Amino acid sequence: MIMTNNKNFKTNITTHVSPHEAFVAICNVNKWWAIHFAGTTEKLQDSFTVRFGETYGIFEVTELVPDKKIVWHTKDSYLHWAKDKGEWINTKIVFEISEQDNATIIDMTHIGLVPKMNVMKNVIWVGIFS
Repeated sequence: MIMTNNKNFKTNITTHVSPHEAFVAICNVNKWWAIHFAGTTEKLQDSFTVRFGETYGIFEVTELVPDKKIVWHTKDSYLHWAKDKGEWINTKIVFEISEQDNATIIDMTHIGLVPKMNVMKNVIWVGIFS
């Protein structure tokens, strides 16, 4: 399910892996988001960069609760195709992991990514756990 509320972009996925496996998979950014990845995502204050040609994002891990929550703060970004090339700067990507009915639910919220932003048209949530 994908939702927006004029404040944030939200989506979720239900999977049949454990919360720990989901947590580990999210932290393995180069396996699901960007093959051009540098840095680490394993502990607080880790930084990493993802690149897609001219486009890039630089993130810092600002919250990490094993098997439950991951928060990345966007320190810098350049979206070559967007009108505002830095529209992700100072936004946060939050992954919350929970269990329900023998399944794991991953809620992803991009705080600050609002519908008026050009990037909203280009966000795709890939089912990496299906």
